[in-house]
Amino acid sequence: MLAFVRDVDVTQPEETEYRVFLDRPGLPPQVQVTDPSYVGSFGVFVHNEHGDHGGHADNDSKPSFVFDLTNTMQSVYGNDQPPIGPFELRFVPVASKPNAQSVGTIKPGRVEVAFLNA
Repeated sequence: MLAFVRDVDVTQPEETEYRVFLDRPGLPPQVQVTDPSYVGSFGVFVHNEHGDHGGHADNDSKPSFVFDLTNTMQSVYGNDQPPIGPFELRFVPVASKPNAQSVGTIKPGRVEVAFLNA
């Protein structure tokens, strides 16, 4: 099971790591990557913040990411069936450096889930 997180809009990427968790309502901001609902993390590199867009990025310049949800689904639900209906991916921005002044924000453009049968 793969999650495609597309057209991700972030702020303060230089000081922020973005963590992804599966189906965890009420997720505390200090949740650790050892939590069974942890899917993975990503960062965004900013090579030329202003580029040719005068400081405004268009959708073509927003990054996309792919996460394999298979192991996390097994960790969260074990041998039980996941609940019928939608599930959520939660994105938690955290400081990527001990001396970070503040943490950025994240807003995915869309998330698509693909089920693969091997």
